[in-house]
Amino acid sequence: LDASADCVKILSTDGRLEMLNDAGLCLLELEDFEPLRGTRWPDLWPPECRPIVEEAMRTALSGGTGRFSAARPTARGNMRWWDVAVTPARDAAGNIARLVVSSRDVSEAKRHEDHIKLLLSEVNHRSKNLLAVVQALARQTARDESARAFVDRLGQRIAGLAASQDLLV
Repeated sequence: LDASADCVKILSTDGRLEMLNDAGLCLLELEDFEPLRGTRWPDLWPPECRPIVEEAMRTALSGGTGRFSAARPTARGNMRWWDVAVTPARDAAGNIARLVVSSRDVSEAKRHEDHIKLLLSEVNHRSKNLLAVVQALARQTARDESARAFVDRLGQRIAGLAASQDLLV
């Protein structure tokens, strides 16, 4: 388990921490695992996350794989986003003896996703503004123009607007 780059934990069937790999110590910014040994894993999550943590454990205890993504701070208070899988570990008789938790730090991907959402929101806002400008151009061009002249002048103005949009981009 120490060869994994992910944070890997072994839990008892009641959700208490039994082991944490070296990468987990590093990712969680912990100096020593011993103070956490025996702590209920769900209690280490913010209160609003505990229901999904508990649900993932119940899924694993019923033989499935519980999955969730959530944010929680490290020991030093740095917020990180985690993609978590909780799976059962069976004994020789096939009974679920422990739970294995693999947590991947997806903070950078989450920041990237949030940045893309921000950019898309800005594009949406600018598009609506651009449509308002087109509507104003159409109204201004329509004054005292024949239908053919209107179409020609509006086309020229929209082409100019498109050129300015190219410059902006």
